[in-house]
Amino acid sequence: MSHATPHTCFVSEQDGSITGAILAGHDGRRGYIYHTAVNPAYRHQGIGTALVNAALHALANEGIIKVALVVFSCNDAGNAFWERLGFTACGDLTYHNKALCAITRIDT
Repeated sequence: MSHATPHTCFVSEQDGSITGAILAGHDGRRGYIYHTAVNPAYRHQGIGTALVNAALHALANEGIIKVALVVFSCNDAGNAFWERLGFTACGDLTYHNKALCAITRIDT
């Protein structure tokens, strides 16, 4: 089972406010970035990149050599961000999910 751990999750703060966060973890073989967010008022300041680098470093320290994440295909800014950081789209995978209750989809 894969899960986030305190060693692989990070928060960015400025002036007492949270400006960004990343939740990452691994299953012992592959690392996963579950969520990454930067407050819109603080974007384009390197916060996202710093958070990703911290998480990747922490995962590498735990022996992880490959990291995966999911981004909505319509999230142009998000996909561009990950590609700038060297992540590539996998065309050989099919993403599956199942709602366990009624939900309203929010594409963010």
